[in-house]
This record gives sequence, structure tokens and C-alpha cells, in this order.
Amino acid sequence: MKMTKKIGSYLTENNIDPKLLSEATGVSIDVLGKEPARAMNATEFLVICAYLHIKPEEIATWE
Repeated sequence: MKMTKKIGSYLTENNIDPKLLSEATGVSIDVLGKEPARAMNATEFLVICAYLHIKPEEIATWE
């Protein structure tokens, strides 16, 4: 599963509103949620991980 979709699944499972996350981080709403419009870039990925207090390397092990 791609990182963008893994983040989207995490948001859904943890009841995190993608719109609020977008506003808090400045990351486009287009890459957040269960069905993203595009893949997130590395900078967006790291900003989201930092905001959510998730280690980027841990996400690779998520199913």
C-alpha cells in the first residue's frame, strides 16, 4: 500500500478530520483522506508524520 493511502487509512481509523489536518499542517487536502487525488510528496509526508507524532519508518510496516 502506498504511503499516501496508509496515511489516509490512519486518519480514518483514528477519526482525524483531513480538513483539520490540512489546515494545521498546510498540506493540501488533495493528498489526505481515504481516496487521495494525488500522491503526497516527501515534504508533505514528513510534515504529516511530525504533526501526528508518527515515525516515518514505522509506516512502512503498516498493512
